Amino acid sequence: MDVDFWCLVPGKFLKSPAQGASTTCYVALSPKIEGVSGSYFADCNESRCSSLANDESEALQLWNQSRAL
Repeated sequence: MDVDFWCLVPGKFLKSPAQGASTTCYVALSPKIEGVSGSYFADCNESRCSSLANDESEALQLWNQSRAL
């Protein structure tokens, strides 16, 4: 079987533009979450963010690297 492995990768690991936008559209338009603020959403569901997202030392390092650009 002569199949280029990399041709199969995008469908397994990447989202289409519509799939990528679905959570943003859901959060912006859904009456089910009206009034919800400060929450993290993934795949149209309220979710927990990575522990790195709440790490202040990592945030400061990212800020400093961003400013250096």
